[in-house]
Amino acid sequence: LFFIVPEIVYRKFEEVLGHDLPQAQAQAADSISVHTYQLGPPVEAGRMREVQVVRKLRFRLEDFAQRFISGSHLPPPEELDGAVLKALGMSGANKRS
Repeated sequence: LFFIVPEIVYRKFEEVLGHDLPQAQAQAADSISVHTYQLGPPVEAGRMREVQVVRKLRFRLEDFAQRFISGSHLPPPEELDGAVLKALGMSGANKRS
C-alpha cells in the first residue's frame, strides 16, 4: 500500500501512532509506504508552487495496525468523551447514560 499525504496530515497520524513506529527496510506485500509532501516557497502571481517531498517512510502493516488498536498514544477516554460532547454543543451535565 502507498499513501501520499501532506506532511501536516501525517504529523496528526504521529500524534496517534507515536513517533517511534519501527520502520521496515524493504518493500513487501505486508508493508505500507508513506510519502509526505509540502508546498514549496511562495512564488510570484501566475506561477505554480513546487511540491516538495518531505519524508519517505515504510512500516509493516501489523505494526501500523497495532498502534491504532492499542490506543497507547490516544488521550484518556474521558478526554475523548468531553471533546465529542463539546463538538455536539453539550456539556457534561447534558450527557445521557
